[in-house]
Parts: sequence; C-alpha cells; structure tokens
Amino acid sequence: MRHFLRYGTNAEQKHFHTDGLETLYDAVVINANMIAFSPDTIANFIVKKTVSKPFFIDPITHAFQHNQSFICDAG
Repeated sequence: MRHFLRYGTNAEQKHFHTDGLETLYDAVVINANMIAFSPDTIANFIVKKTVSKPFFIDPITHAFQHNQSFICDAG
C-alpha cells in the first residue's frame, strides 16, 4: 500500500517539517492552485522538504469545485 501526504495549503507545510515523518509517506500530492500562485516557493519546497519523494499534482481548481452548469457554455 502506498501512503500519500497532501500539501494543499501553506499551513500544511508543518507536517513536512516534523522529524521522522518522512518514513510514514511514500509520495506527495501537491495542490495545483499552490503551484499556479507560488511556483518558486513550491519548487523550493519539493526540493528541500519532501526528501526526494515522488509527487503528483492534484488538479483541484476553482472550476471543479462547482456544479458543471456553471462552467459549461449555455449558448
């Protein structure tokens, strides 16, 4: 079984600073909005704080948080 640790907000960064925690997860999930609005910070975080773990980008976007009728062309 693989365990993923999600980085969704800056407040969750504290979980990656805890000594010994790196042995409890296999990969990191990064919120796409975080990358869109602070790419340099996230790149630095990935290099320095995730102990070279694999990661993937979770495409959580504002559009996916609403009913599909709000993002479709009504025309």
